[in-house]
Amino acid sequence: GGASSLYMTADQADDNADRWRLQSDTSGNFTISTFSSGSYVSAITADSSANVTFASDINLSATKTLFLDGASGHTFIKEFSANKMQLQSGGVGSVIIDGSNSDIRLGVGTSSPAATTQIHSDDETLLYITTDANNRDTAIYFGQDYDGTANYAGIAFDQSDDALKIFNANSMSNHLVINNSGNVGIGETSPLATLHVKQAD
Repeated sequence: GGASSLYMTADQADDNADRWRLQSDTSGNFTISTFSSGSYVSAITADSSANVTFASDINLSATKTLFLDGASGHTFIKEFSANKMQLQSGGVGSVIIDGSNSDIRLGVGTSSPAATTQIHSDDETLLYITTDANNRDTAIYFGQDYDGTANYAGIAFDQSDDALKIFNANSMSNHLVINNSGNVGIGETSPLATLHVKQAD
């Protein structure tokens, strides 16, 4: 009941020839090892629960697919075409990471994103930006290398007063506000009328 091993070699008479070992142990683990620098080194290990561990990179031939859901083939990672990676889940739609241009582009529902990020659908297309945290805003920022010091502008939902704010000059205090009553404020954070314009002091 000890470990069982099967050894293979490309040339039995050549000590430097490629050699492999297939080994199973009493715990139900199965290991494929290669011979390197005088000893066997594990390359692939499968345990009794069918978990497989690779000791190094997994290299697939061009445009080959790595399936993650068995025979159904609905969830996979593959090279879509040269310098494009495709991720698909559930057999509906896919995500493309496109490195075939001078920049990296992300395509959701499209295999040829026309910009840094493109989201496409043949039906209604929505983008939700949400948070479960209390008193935390959600926003989209626009700027050059936004790192807390560069100039930026943005569109934000301010949870403190349930208002949509469009701002610039690196501060939400300089903005156009649409509150939850539909009133619009320009230079005014709490508009009291349908349109409330306040001149800066």
